[in-house]
Amino acid sequence: MADLVIGERVGWVCTDDTLYVAKLPDGPLMAMNETAAAIWGACQAGTSREGLIRDLAAHYDMPPSELAPEVDRFVVELLAVGILRER
Repeated sequence: MADLVIGERVGWVCTDDTLYVAKLPDGPLMAMNETAAAIWGACQAGTSREGLIRDLAAHYDMPPSELAPEVDRFVVELLAVGILRER
């Protein structure tokens, strides 16, 4: 998988405890929890799948092998709706 970056025409708003992201102008609107928001933050700077999993594993003190399936599922979902793209 190539580097992950934010797709074109994507908007986001962060409140105190939730990040809302949508492909503009028609959505879908996604509400992201803390872990999803951490993935989003890493993708704002541009990151690889491996780097993303490594950083999340360090942050949450978890083995990368436990995080990888969920990260992959979430990234595939965001790629499918154009919120993320591969660079």
